[in-house]
Amino acid sequence: MPKDINFDNCLEILENFHSLYNWENSEKSLKRKESLKYFAFLMNIWINGYSLSYIIQRTLKYNHDNQRMVVFYIEGKRTQVQFDINNIIHVNSKINELINNIEGVLRFTFEKYFNNYFSLLSNILGEENAGVNWANYLEYGTRNSIIEAG
Repeated sequence: MPKDINFDNCLEILENFHSLYNWENSEKSLKRKESLKYFAFLMNIWINGYSLSYIIQRTLKYNHDNQRMVVFYIEGKRTQVQFDINNIIHVNSKINELINNIEGVLRFTFEKYFNNYFSLLSNILGEENAGVNWANYLEYGTRNSIIEAG
């Protein structure tokens, strides 16, 4: 794993994992390779310790500026409308989607694959030569290994 954590490195690793672990057929939320850019962006700012408030603001701004769609299920029927940053229901839907992606994809799915990859590297190269295990960064949302007691 590269020591430098930035968007490009995150995207490169996710693209490699997409092929290596056959995500197209094994991971519903990662089936489309195009979605990896979003997850690389999210992974980069999550690992680099940006606040949840900042991540939410960036997500809402992106959805607004790029005229993204928001999906609702009304009486079991899927409905899609353009995101309206002034509509509290739309905003809450996007925040919920973001939290689900952080919890479900970054902190669970990616963490599992990064741990597996690190274990494989450790078995082949030895733990001291395997590099840094990004799974811990994904779990905690920071690269800071110092935890202060409050």
